[in-house]
Amino acid sequence: QPVTKPVLWMPQNEIANSPSTPVVVDGGPYAGQMFIGDVTYGGLQRADLEVVDGAKQGALFRMTQGLEAGVSRVLKGDDGQLIIGGLGAGGNWGQNGKLRYGLQKLDLTQTVPFDMLSMDVVEGGFEIEYTKPLSADTLADLATKYQVQQWRYRATAQYGGPKLDQESLSVTSATASEDGKTVTLEVDGLKPDRVVHLRSPRPFASTTGDTLWSTEAWYTLNSYPGYVEPEPEAPADGIYELEDGILTGTAGIDTEHAGYTGSGFVDGIQTIGSGVTVDVVAPRAGAYDLVLRYANGPNPQPNQAKKMSLYVGGVLQTIVLPPLGDWKTWGTHTVRVNLPAGVTTVEIAYETGDDGNVNLDHLKVVDPTGGRVEAEVGTITGDRNRVQTEHA
Repeated sequence: QPVTKPVLWMPQNEIANSPSTPVVVDGGPYAGQMFIGDVTYGGLQRADLEVVDGAKQGALFRMTQGLEAGVSRVLKGDDGQLIIGGLGAGGNWGQNGKLRYGLQKLDLTQTVPFDMLSMDVVEGGFEIEYTKPLSADTLADLATKYQVQQWRYRATAQYGGPKLDQESLSVTSATASEDGKTVTLEVDGLKPDRVVHLRSPRPFASTTGDTLWSTEAWYTLNSYPGYVEPEPEAPADGIYELEDGILTGTAGIDTEHAGYTGSGFVDGIQTIGSGVTVDVVAPRAGAYDLVLRYANGPNPQPNQAKKMSLYVGGVLQTIVLPPLGDWKTWGTHTVRVNLPAGVTTVEIAYETGDDGNVNLDHLKVVDPTGGRVEAEVGTITGDRNRVQTEHA
């Protein structure tokens, strides 16, 4: 029966190039798991799901490689075979040197490889079950045999997106079960809403001398048992990268123009309802400066100041961003606002009556009493000792 495709964060190519409906395997060691066709690698990926906090999440493994055509359809045969359909297309929807179309039949050999059978999240880390017991050499210093990274993605209107907040994590312990087939890992620093990439580089062998079939797994960590959300803290430099915020409408992330901070900037703010939202943190209630770093280039008209809507804690005000000549020139616009202590949601949006068409880099929260000295309040000397407010 057709199976609804779950929300899984696959490696970047897989998630972009997996149009086929998964099939669920009935028997054998992978019973209940899903095989998903891949048009770029020309093989099958394997997904092992579990339910955590009432929602599905789980791990993705590479399963087969080297099939003749990019896989766009997978069907089950009556005797457990898999019928693989290849896609007739070019570009990245196929493989160099391979056919662009065709059918292949995979028959069961009854030979079970040494493989990661499942990867389940537990409090403090993961439990990994293997198809065969681990060898004595592999069990020695077992925690050092694993490499773990995590990152997140921001959903955008564009085709794919960059990895954000990518970091390496430490495996603090690895404990094997008595039969040597299950390993419980403790991993420091796991966070929800992340993709966790686990790798076991070879040599990594079973008691029968088989090497690990697939050395990698990608786990979509939507929920993490026992995770306690830390109290929000303001970044040390007060900067909130807007590409890490929540994007709406046609807003997207780009790196086309040099000079941005962080991993990119927000562009595509060209339709009503487009914009970006971030939560900022104020250590105390009071007046703060919101410093918006932006680029206002010549499109759609040169030398045009552009209006945008700024919501601070739901309160709207209109801001006007002066032109900057070209898209590689970044400037700042400062707005004085009152913030309560703690978290406040700030949104920059393109509403009816606004102009849009600006690139947004970051938002900086500045405490005006925190070390800045205004020159106009100092002792002024010379013949033209006057204070001006002429230029905004």
